[in-house]
Amino acid sequence: MTFQDTYDYKKIPPKITAYKGQIFRSQLEATWAMFFDWSVYKWEYEPQERNLFRGWLPDFKVWLNPEDCPIYCEVKPLMLIEVPSAIASKIIQAESRCCGESDNNVITAILGKQAPVWHNKQPSLGWVSFGKKGYERKWQPMPITNAQVAEFRWNFAQIRVKRQFVHVRDATRIFLLSLENQNRS
Repeated sequence: MTFQDTYDYKKIPPKITAYKGQIFRSQLEATWAMFFDWSVYKWEYEPQERNLFRGWLPDFKVWLNPEDCPIYCEVKPLMLIEVPSAIASKIIQAESRCCGESDNNVITAILGKQAPVWHNKQPSLGWVSFGKKGYERKWQPMPITNAQVAEFRWNFAQIRVKRQFVHVRDATRIFLLSLENQNRS
């Protein structure tokens, strides 16, 4: 068992955050969405993939290029120095409930609380697996070619999320205040 398996990130409540009209379950997911806007061809939040997974809802479905297969991503507030086995197991179980022991070429990734992360002195975005064989997935670092660009985009996304995003509770308060002011007129 690793530190990441014993670290209980669920004890820290996520900050529900809005970005481009989409409500995200956490500020970290909104940061990844903004990062994806600058880095990938297309992304989708919480895709409903019942034919691939049962018991796991990926946080993102990402296409690096128009002709590429999508990558199903799980985002967790972890440093991802190593593969978090509890999350990897959850993904395998969700696939196995759907297709049993059958092999597939579905690409999955586990993304953490920062980008880039370093594995063996190589920059990556987290961990990626290029398919399921039986009841297993082999995980490897998700390599990137330019760590400086990734770090700049990540830092910029974090700053923008903190400055410009409105917490859902604040948005509700603002909306209710404007309604109260209208009723007084």
